[in-house]
Amino acid sequence: MYSLLIVDDEPFVFQGLEKLIAWDEYGITLCPPCYNAPDAIEYLENHPVDILLTDIQMPELSGIGLLRYIKKQGYATRCLVLSGYDDFEYVKAAAILGIENYFLKPVNAEELSSTLVSIVKSIQKEKQEQQLHHHFLQENFLHAWLNNSIDPFQIEEKAEIAELNIHALSFCAVIFDFRHQNSPDINRRISALISRRLEEHRLGFCIAQNDACLTLILLGYGHVVDEAETARIAERLNYDAMTECGAGALVCIGSVETSQALLYRSFWHAQKLHRCAMLLSARPLLFSYDEIFTNSRHYFSTGLLQELRLNIILQKQEQIVNLVKAAFPPNGTYITSLLQNSFLFFLSALFSELDPFQPPSAMFEELQENGQFFEINTVQDMVGAIGRAVSMLRQKPESTVQDSNDYVSYLIDYVRQHFAEPISLKLIGNAISVSPSYLGQLFLNAIGMPFSVYLNEFRIQYAQNLLRNTNMKIVDIGVAVGFNTTNYFTTIFRKFTDLTPTEYKLKYQSDVNVKS
Repeated sequence: MYSLLIVDDEPFVFQGLEKLIAWDEYGITLCPPCYNAPDAIEYLENHPVDILLTDIQMPELSGIGLLRYIKKQGYATRCLVLSGYDDFEYVKAAAILGIENYFLKPVNAEELSSTLVSIVKSIQKEKQEQQLHHHFLQENFLHAWLNNSIDPFQIEEKAEIAELNIHALSFCAVIFDFRHQNSPDINRRISALISRRLEEHRLGFCIAQNDACLTLILLGYGHVVDEAETARIAERLNYDAMTECGAGALVCIGSVETSQALLYRSFWHAQKLHRCAMLLSARPLLFSYDEIFTNSRHYFSTGLLQELRLNIILQKQEQIVNLVKAAFPPNGTYITSLLQNSFLFFLSALFSELDPFQPPSAMFEELQENGQFFEINTVQDMVGAIGRAVSMLRQKPESTVQDSNDYVSYLIDYVRQHFAEPISLKLIGNAISVSPSYLGQLFLNAIGMPFSVYLNEFRIQYAQNLLRNTNMKIVDIGVAVGFNTTNYFTTIFRKFTDLTPTEYKLKYQSDVNVKS
């Protein structure tokens, strides 16, 4: 319903207009009448009004004065004028102030009805356009946030512009894939249902990646929503989709992050997990990145992991298979989900290490196009699938990869040796005669994050080590890890850890005292 305020110093005018037409048929509700302009101004300051119908000649302040006030305040109120005099000067003054129509008393019901129909249609169109613009603004922000396309220092500012509350303690990206339903109508219903649930329970936001994939951004507003709680939320949403829409989705949960600047990492983890999960011929409905990596690290020791990654890079198929066999002896007892999770863990490492300069989606498509769907029920299934995956992907020409690998290795080594110095891709690119943008793209495809993020993350991790193990001053630590001002060091440190360096040091000391 739209609100309409009548302003006239003669009470009988309101009484007559109230009975002149059936206002509710036009979707209009009459506000309490105002009998002078000052009262109308007070009402407008406290109540949004869609349409104003005002007399011209009134004591204290004229209708023209009221119109000037509305224009000065920038109210979106549509204004109509009525008068007992057919005075051209009044009409001219009112027209300059942007009125919709000018009525002579007594008001003609047909003319008023026609004007109201036109105004209501105009308001509806304007509000639809505003809603559409607002929706696009929010979608653009969420896309950019997920893909790390926003400067970390501007995330909160841009979220505020988009009218999105992202002041949370935890952040997690979750992919819902319902492409196997092959029904656009069901997909739309699932999408609408999940969006409603997120809004109703204040869980976060939802954005469509394509016709068959949604990405949820689950936020922990009052507390950190850990991996277990995130999985329960995702399971509940999927259960609602199955019971209310008759179909569920493949759900892939990214890592739980405690900094809004690291949401992109959760999204990348969810994407990588999703692409790997799609290669399983039979799969459960839900995978969790944190659960997979926690469980797999139980079987793959740190030393074994390093050896596995080295052999993946060197494309040593036999050694890789032997390492997997060592981690999972054939006489052991394993549940199917553990084997599937471990295979996804391996595929993730394979995508990151074997051909880091080809985007994971391209590698996934290559395996899929060659009919490589893996059924994992036993250790033998997993070992055989790993061997086939390595064999498939090691047959590509290596010359371009080797050249690219040299550049990325050089960048990583350079950061480790010179992180305390000013570093930029432009500086490095000029030194080795390679385009900075080309270096940046190679690094992004290989490591899964922009070079600047990797550099800052490396510096912050080193700073954390110094805070834990030395008595260095904060200002000296900042300089030691490459930040030229303490303020900038503190800002970046907080973006990655949600703590200032001082808070981090105090928290670490407190934790140590509790344990001892």
